[in-house]
Order: sequence, then structure tokens, then C-alpha cells
Amino acid sequence: MEINPELQYQLKIPFFNTFYSSLYQLIKNRWNLDFRLFNPQKGHIENTEGITKKTALILWGDEYSQIFPQKYYDTAGAIIKCYCPESWERKGLIPMTDNAMIYTHDQLTVPLSCSKRQYTIMYSANLNYRRTDIFRGLVDCNFLYPFKISSNYPITGQYPFLHKVEAVIAHKIITRIRKERDFSHLYPNSYIKLHNGFMAGDLCKEEYCNRLLNSKISWCTAGFMTNETSRLLESAYAGCAIICGKLPNNAIYRGHPFYVINDWRKIRRVTDELLKDESRLDEMGYAARKWFDTHFNPQAQAERIASILLK
Repeated sequence: MEINPELQYQLKIPFFNTFYSSLYQLIKNRWNLDFRLFNPQKGHIENTEGITKKTALILWGDEYSQIFPQKYYDTAGAIIKCYCPESWERKGLIPMTDNAMIYTHDQLTVPLSCSKRQYTIMYSANLNYRRTDIFRGLVDCNFLYPFKISSNYPITGQYPFLHKVEAVIAHKIITRIRKERDFSHLYPNSYIKLHNGFMAGDLCKEEYCNRLLNSKISWCTAGFMTNETSRLLESAYAGCAIICGKLPNNAIYRGHPFYVINDWRKIRRVTDELLKDESRLDEMGYAARKWFDTHFNPQAQAERIASILLK
């Protein structure tokens, strides 16, 4: 099996390596497994060399899912894609998740019940413009801009340019007026910090993993482009009670057990309600880990996709 440089890099990530290796073993007698990376600078995926109707192709990247891969749709036998909208699934694309970066094969067996965990909230994030509303909820700030900024954000896909401009301007105004970035004091034994930059927090990977594995609740806000994030997978793996935005209605997320919040400005009210009910927290944490095992786990995803391909 020839491996291109882009795939070699992906295979260094344990989550993806497990998925790819498992899927390859399951379908190798019937399909050729290949990999292509979306080029965000060019806005499309170019190379179709070697793709045939016997190829099961993994398309990686393209978080906006704004360019339907028609070139591959016409040439490949099957397409597997992370960030797959429901409308694309109906056309035959097979959805998969992004990587869970804290995933290892033997790090965690049975997670501790949420009510027995040491920490309350775990949230370490870049304060980008898509997270302005949770920032407003933490500082209790609605002046100057009383509307829900995130109302214009899609689950996945591009949104109107003027809406993005509006969101960016509101973000700059609000974050310059309110300088707070550390909100850990709002809940006992919590880590709640917003940073200026991707992966710019003050926790190393080991500290981040330890905090997440021992926190009751994880806030899974949107990334720059979509509500599907590695944080969501990692929090489910850790068995946290998860609060997140609306997710695509595809095979990976349909019927998920996470708490969907429609207005991040209300995050403190929602969190306070959950913390009052320890049995509900335990149920949510158990359900999140079970969902990881059955839907997010790389081995489980490989088996689901193989069952589709082998039909």
C-alpha cells in the first residue's frame, strides 16, 4: 500500500491511525483505500490521479463543506468525509469524525462518574469571533449589542459574508471593552480560560487531559468553521456531561445524548441547572462515553463504514 506524505502525517495521530488501519484491514480484499487532503488556499481538492470505481476515498479537511467534491463523486467508488452535511450523506457520501487528539488505546477504561469528579467545569479555548456569545454569557454583557451573534452561524457550511463581518466587528468591540479572560472563579475547582490564539492556553497536553478526564462538565463551543470539533470527541471519550451547539443530522450524531444550547449567552443558567442534578450529570457522562464507544471510537467508525462498503 503506497502512502502519500499527507497520509503519513495523519497516521502519526493515534485516533486516525487506528481508524485507517482498521478500515484497511476490513476492506482490503474488496476496495482500494486512498486519502486526499483539501487545500484551503486553492479552495478545492485537485488530485484525482489513481482514483477509480474500486477506490474508497477519504476526503480530509474542508470544514466549511462548501464545495461538493463532484470530481471525486464521478470517479471514486465511495467517498468518506469528515464534516459531512446531511445533504451530502443523502447523495452517498459516508460521514466520519475529525480526530480526538487526547485519544490513546489504553488511557481510559471506565470513566469516573461525573458527580464524583474533582473538577466542575473544563473550558480552555481561543476567543475567536464564533465564541463571542459564550464570552458575553460569562461577563454578563449585552450592552451595545443585545442580539445573539451566533444566530447566523450554520451547523456546517459557509454563511453570508456580511454576517461574518458583523460578527467580527461585534467581537472586537465587546472583547476590547471587557478584558476578563479567566473565569475559573465562577465555579469551584474549575478551569475556564479564554486565550488569544489557537492552542495558546497555559496547559500542557498532560494537564489538559487530566483536567478533562476529571471534570463534570465540558463546554464544547464551535470552532472557526463548524460545531464539529475535536473537543467534542475528547469530552465524550472522557465521559463528561457535554454542552454543545447544534450538530449535523447525519449517522454520526443522529440521536446523540449531548445538551444542545441554542444561545451561548445562557451558558451559566444552563450549567447551574445541570449542577443541581447529580444523577442527571452521571447519566449524561455515561451516555457521552457510550456514544464515543459506539459512534466516535475509530474502530467503531471503521466497522460501520466497512459494513456499508462491503454491501
